[in-house]
Amino acid sequence: MTSIEEIIDAKNYTLLFEQLDGNIADTLNSILSSNYNLIQKKSVVEQCTEHLIKSGLVKNIASACDILSHYSLYDHLNNQLHIQASDLYFNADDLSSAANELTKLNFDLLESIDSKLDTYIKIVRLYLEVDDSISSESYLNKAATVIHTTTNKSLILSFKLSQARILDYKRDFIRSATIFQQLSYEADLDYEDRLSSLSAAIVTAILAPAGPKRSRILASLYRDERSRSTQHHIILEKVFLERILSADDIASFAEHLSAHQIAQISYTHNNVDEQGAKHTPTNVLERAMIEHNLLAASKIFDNITFTRLGALLNLSSYGAETIASTMIVQSRLEAYIDQVDAVIVFTPSHATHEGDLGGAAHVAAAQEDDRQFEAAYAPHTHGWDAQIKSVASLIEATAAKIEEKGLV
Repeated sequence: MTSIEEIIDAKNYTLLFEQLDGNIADTLNSILSSNYNLIQKKSVVEQCTEHLIKSGLVKNIASACDILSHYSLYDHLNNQLHIQASDLYFNADDLSSAANELTKLNFDLLESIDSKLDTYIKIVRLYLEVDDSISSESYLNKAATVIHTTTNKSLILSFKLSQARILDYKRDFIRSATIFQQLSYEADLDYEDRLSSLSAAIVTAILAPAGPKRSRILASLYRDERSRSTQHHIILEKVFLERILSADDIASFAEHLSAHQIAQISYTHNNVDEQGAKHTPTNVLERAMIEHNLLAASKIFDNITFTRLGALLNLSSYGAETIASTMIVQSRLEAYIDQVDAVIVFTPSHATHEGDLGGAAHVAAAQEDDRQFEAAYAPHTHGWDAQIKSVASLIEATAAKIEEKGLV
């Protein structure tokens, strides 16, 4: 049988590649343990690497990676093999394996900071596609350490989008909605991408814990004319106007949610009372809707018994009391509990009154948020608004002087 040295000396690469495909481990190990100097070995291994990449056989590429990983001299070749393996897994819709291959790269050998950042973000997005938010967050944190060093707008926007999605997975819905809303104003994104970001902002805002912060961002989203173009406008309107949502409203909204947004949440095994009513919500969506309906009820009733509140929220009286007390402690509900009479008494502040669309204080705060967004993302619009206000003030002052002098 012809030895590896004889094949290499004869430059018979066809035979070398045949042996490589037949038994990649023995062939590579024979090359690496041969008597050739490092330059010669490296040249031959490079030829083998190119052949493996062209062959597209992911098993052979993976075997070569395992062998070359023990030799730091070939790290750059190993990087090429891992990238090719990742592409092959991606084309086969094995996104988890595609991400795993990229995590094995020697990142110090990547050409630039932008290349490293781009790879981190690819890993984050691949893991997110398979709902592995923990691994995604790990590489997002790595990207966060270098994101400030780039001026590449595309990478910055990809980072922000990944950040918003991970916050969504972590159920930090307020922060997620804020970033999605910011992205919806980005002129560098296509209109469809901006509208998609706006839609994501609406969903995460609706799922956020009921309270002033949620009301503020809901008001800002509701007044955005583009929200009428999204599939969530109807429920956004009902939530913003603090109407009680029916089971049909919730079921219709749930059809458009991702799996993690309707994921089960932990609760005790004895989660129902003697009548079969639940003590606690069983998933993320249900918890958000129960809190919303409780806040909506506070706009309708002056007080309500725990039993009636439980029936309204589809919870036991104990569950209704628990949800209400939690929201009161967290300053998300203005009320107090009378445990003697088993009643919750709603105490809206002077800033809110019947007939307000979401509460005057919430609307005013949302208007301030809009002004800040316009200043940051639409400076010309912000300037026009200021000029219009200035002209309107002059007209009003002139009209007052005319009336004062009796010219009308």
